[in-house]
Amino acid sequence: MLGDAGSVASLVGVMVSVGGLGFAIWQLTRLRGETRAAREASEATRRALGRELASTELARLHGRLQSLKEMHRSGDRLRAQTIIPRYFKYCWMSDAGIPACQRNIV
Repeated sequence: MLGDAGSVASLVGVMVSVGGLGFAIWQLTRLRGETRAAREASEATRRALGRELASTELARLHGRLQSLKEMHRSGDRLRAQTIIPRYFKYCWMSDAGIPACQRNIV
């Protein structure tokens, strides 16, 4: 009789273990889907922020270029020439006609 009870307890233990394994696998697949959704949302946010920052930077640079144009047109060329180095790095041509540096907007 004791042997039969041990067998039943063993079978119940195996069934509980298999049920727990099934539950764990189900939780992992659900978690994987949530992780994928979170990753996609973060990528979309990153792309949107990149577009917004690029737009802001272009607007800022456009404003600076417009102010330089106005200074130049109004005859305040000396002031415009002193401001330009803050906006642009100097770029000169080498003897071979190749730019010795890259022109970057600062």
